[in-house]
Amino acid sequence: MMVKRLAKTLCIFALFLAIAYMGTKIGVASYKRYLIRVKMNELQAQVNSLEARNKEILAFLQNLENPEYLLLKTKEQFNLKEEGENVVAIALPQDQKQDKYADGNGEKSNYWKEWVRFLFGSETK
Repeated sequence: MMVKRLAKTLCIFALFLAIAYMGTKIGVASYKRYLIRVKMNELQAQVNSLEARNKEILAFLQNLENPEYLLLKTKEQFNLKEEGENVVAIALPQDQKQDKYADGNGEKSNYWKEWVRFLFGSETK
C-alpha cells in the first residue's frame, strides 16, 4: 500500500515537473516571438522612414532636371539677376533684431539673477 502511494505521488510530482517544464518552454518561446515582433515593427518603421526619404530625394532629382528650377536656385544661391529684373531685399527693422541675452537697456543680463527671481521671488546681492 505504501509503495503504491509513493509511486502515485512520484507520478504526480513527475507530471507536475513535466507541466512546469513545458510551461517555461512555452513562455520562453512566446517571449522570443514577442521580441521578434517588436524588432519587426522597429524595422518596418525604419523602412517606412527610408521610403519617405527616398521619395523626397526622387522629387529633388526630378526638380534638378527642370531648367526653370535650376535657374531659380542659381539666382537664389549666387544672388544673380537677369537683365531687366529688379531685386528687392527686405531687412528687419533694427528694433526687431534684439539679442536674446540682452535686457531692455541693451546690456547683457545675468540669467542666474532671473532664475533666482523666478524661483524665490527676490534677487540676491
